[in-house]
Amino acid sequence: MLLFQPGSAEDLGLWFLEHEGGLTGGLTYNTDIFTGATAQRLGERFSGVLSAALQAPDMRVDQIDVATPAERDAIASWSLGRTMDLPPVTVVELIAAQMQRTPQNEAIVSSEETLDYAELDRRANRLARLLRSRGIGRGALVGLCLERSPAMLVAQQAIMRAGAAYVPLDPAYPAERLQYMATDAKLAMLVAD
Repeated sequence: MLLFQPGSAEDLGLWFLEHEGGLTGGLTYNTDIFTGATAQRLGERFSGVLSAALQAPDMRVDQIDVATPAERDAIASWSLGRTMDLPPVTVVELIAAQMQRTPQNEAIVSSEETLDYAELDRRANRLARLLRSRGIGRGALVGLCLERSPAMLVAQQAIMRAGAAYVPLDPAYPAERLQYMATDAKLAMLVAD
């Protein structure tokens, strides 16, 4: 039997007490992080793993199914019924479609600035043209070494619009680490502050 107790100093706590009738266990959880329903699901999965291990002690842990019977039924039901063939759509196409529908709506909101879809489109297109003029195109890898900001999102869009892929580089990393990553990835260009 597993008891569930909200309120814990740790994110999750698991305890067991041995008595004449066997074991009683408890799962304590931090209510700032987990709901009661989430803790219940974790407990059910843990109980399932314990039951499986007791029934087949020689079974490797990675062979134990952690899904509950209800979860397995739900997963099986998802594959039944109608499927739809969706056209392949890229992130760039999705944002461009949104820009066409609502150019004046906010696309990016930050403490620094707010950009509507039309301005995001203008800035991304300007940078994408610059990247293409410097030889960046389909299949190229472009390093993106910017702090999280509207400029980073504009650069991501521009790189993808140019047909390239971006390789995120954290500007907080030491210069030697960034140099190694750029060389290892064989970057065609670097976008940075």
